[in-house]
Amino acid sequence: MAGRRACLRVGLGLGASLALGLFPFAASAGMRTPVALELVLALDISASVDSDEFALQLGGIAAAFRDPGIIAAIERSQPGGIAVAIIEWSEPQSTKVVVPFHQLVDARTARAFAFLASRAPRVANSSYTSIGAGISASLDLMAANDFVAPRRVIDVSGDGRNNRAPYPDQMRPRVIAAGVTVNGLAIETDDDTLARYYREEVIVGPDAFVERARNYNDYAEHIRRKLLREIFPPLSHLSTGIDVAATESGP
Repeated sequence: MAGRRACLRVGLGLGASLALGLFPFAASAGMRTPVALELVLALDISASVDSDEFALQLGGIAAAFRDPGIIAAIERSQPGGIAVAIIEWSEPQSTKVVVPFHQLVDARTARAFAFLASRAPRVANSSYTSIGAGISASLDLMAANDFVAPRRVIDVSGDGRNNRAPYPDQMRPRVIAAGVTVNGLAIETDDDTLARYYREEVIVGPDAFVERARNYNDYAEHIRRKLLREIFPPLSHLSTGIDVAATESGP
C-alpha cells in the first residue's frame, strides 16, 4: 500500500493526498484484493494532443466517474467493485503512470478518483505516437498491482496511428497470454478512418470494441459510454438494469 501512496506524490498535491483516505485498503502483504474488473485508462499525450485537448481528456474522465450511471455500475460490481488506474503514453520513454490503481466501490470512492484524474499532470509532449508502448506499460502495471479480477481491460484513447516501435501487433502475444482485453477510443480529429485502424490493429481480446469520437469535444460522452460498457459488458448488463448506450463503431 505504501508504494501505491508514494506514486501519488507526483504532481497531485495536498488535495490528492487527502483523497487517499477515501479508498479501501488493499489486502495484507502477499495477498491480492478481489475485484470485478481491473481497468487501465491509457491516454494519448503525443504532440498531436494540444493542452486544451489534454484537458478535455482529463475532464471527460473526471466527469464520467461522477456520473450517476457509472457510480451505479461500480456499486453493482461484485466482488469488491473495480480497480482503475491512468497511464499517459506517447513514445516508450515518455509513458508514465499518473494515477496508480485504486479500488472504487461506491460514490465516495468514484468521486475521489474523479478528483485525482482531474489533477493528473501531463508528463510529456513527444512527437512520437507508440500505442504499443502504452499497452506494454499497462500490462506491466496490471502484473504488479494489488488486485485480482476475472476481467482485465486496457482502455486506449488516442487521435493518431502508431509511428514508433513498439507497435500494437507486437504487444498482441503478451495481451493474449495475460488474458487482457484492449479496447479503443479513436478520436478522429485529424483522421476520419482512425476507428477502422483501431479495429484492425489495436483492439484484442474477449468482447473487444472501438468507440468512435469525432473530436475531443465529444470525448466526455464517449468515454462515459465506453466505461459503462466496460464495467458491465453486454451479457452482464442485461441482468443488472444498467442502461448501456449503443456504441458507435464507425465505418
